[in-house]
Amino acid sequence: MDPGRLDRPQEDYNRPGTSQEDPHKTQEREKKKKCCFIAEEQEILVKEVTEHQHQLFVTSKLPISRRQAIWQQIVDKIDSVAEVRRTVIECKKR
Repeated sequence: MDPGRLDRPQEDYNRPGTSQEDPHKTQEREKKKKCCFIAEEQEILVKEVTEHQHQLFVTSKLPISRRQAIWQQIVDKIDSVAEVRRTVIECKKR
């Protein structure tokens, strides 16, 4: 037996095809990764973030709710040309 492997019955591994499989986990596995940002989306993101960079990154006195609203406006503009809907988190990471 491999010393790095724990001695557990196979049912505990919760592998596909076992009777204990959680249907929600199966749906999560079936989720597909979103497409990459297209050039038009990237252009809008760069343009908008550049226009609002002082409000988003420099001004600490600006309330978080206002910064979140600015990010949401940026996402809305990107979604107007996007093939798939984007989230604020995706745009911030990009």
